[in-house]
Amino acid sequence: MWKIYLKQIRYQFRENRFFSLMYVLGTALSITMVMVILITLHIKTGNVGVENKRDRMLFTSFVEIQKERGWTAGTMSMDVVQKCFYTLKTPEAVCAITNREAPVANPRTNEEENYLVTYTDAAFWHIFSFDCLEGSLFTRDDVDGKAMKAVISRSVARKLFGQTEVVGFPITVRWKTYRVCAVVEDVPPYLNNAYAQIWVPLTTNELCYASSGNGMLGSMAVYVLQRHRSDQARIKQELEHNVQEFNKAYRDSQLLLYGQPDTLMEKMLRATSLRETPDVSGRVTAYGIILLILLVVPALNLSGLIVSHLKKRQAEVGIRKVFGASAGHLIVQFMMENFIQLLLGGVLGLCLSVGLFQLFCRVLLVSEVSGSMWMRGSTYVDFWDVVSPVTAGYVVTVCFLLNLFSALVPVWRSTRMNIVHALHP
Repeated sequence: MWKIYLKQIRYQFRENRFFSLMYVLGTALSITMVMVILITLHIKTGNVGVENKRDRMLFTSFVEIQKERGWTAGTMSMDVVQKCFYTLKTPEAVCAITNREAPVANPRTNEEENYLVTYTDAAFWHIFSFDCLEGSLFTRDDVDGKAMKAVISRSVARKLFGQTEVVGFPITVRWKTYRVCAVVEDVPPYLNNAYAQIWVPLTTNELCYASSGNGMLGSMAVYVLQRHRSDQARIKQELEHNVQEFNKAYRDSQLLLYGQPDTLMEKMLRATSLRETPDVSGRVTAYGIILLILLVVPALNLSGLIVSHLKKRQAEVGIRKVFGASAGHLIVQFMMENFIQLLLGGVLGLCLSVGLFQLFCRVLLVSEVSGSMWMRGSTYVDFWDVVSPVTAGYVVTVCFLLNLFSALVPVWRSTRMNIVHALHP
């Protein structure tokens, strides 16, 4: 049966080239608009690259210190991290992190260059999935022992040493000498939770332990990895208890988290105000309405093309009914024809959307937290982050919905037509 459908589709393509071309191009342009939005959302919030556990990640970026005479907001101190977060038992992993631009000595030019350095702990490597090219990542014992070890990216290794086989080489970061323990694949800068160029143990930098605001404010943020996506409520409850115990030591100051830790979407929406509760459902609804409009409007235009095309095939419908073809059989065939054409348009639309995405990625991937995607001026977007099985699933889904919206009613009405009227329109 499927072979017959495919033969019929090839025949219709040859006999109705103009209609097929317009239909495919119209579909491609429609899908391009939808796919640009879906790809952008996937890159920002989906499991992508080294951040392939985003659906289980929670974030605490800022805290507030409430006092009798006002309040102060900022990132948290290591004391808060150690007493409130490291003691959590529900999560699978908890890591503290801070990013700093630091001068790094280039042994090839005898000059200092600034690189983005992440100061973190060993749990960082559990939360993010780094591809280690050479050596091994620093461990918890290394962090506890203040080992002067550094993990660097492939591009940094090539720029500083001219090669990637540099394990054991000395590297001077912020006037301290470290030994390269591992070289990892470059992280695209739009994955800004994991992005850096050099990673070192936080215990080797005294600035990580500097504090203000009665010892509550510092430079640290916290990433939490849930064991299950349903653990957020339990983690928040446990964290709230830890914060209450922490606050007992202070009379005139209180640490407030305002419902953190957040999911990635909540973190993005909370960027405007720490006190404002993120409206994730409202944002998802807004995106859904936009996507529905982008699907329905083109579907109406495609529906007009289909009606015009089916009028030319009324005689075919009548003849096939005379020879015993059922309305259901004809509906399946016509819907399959339209779906194949839509799928061709979908592939073309995907190619166009990837091209547009690459062209405008600086605008589309601006971080809602930092205000800038390009932390070090890198301009590339990994093709396989854009085109993935998830993206292919988007294409098929959009094609199916467009087919359903645009073709079902015209096809149903055409196949329900009386045989006499079909043969003599």
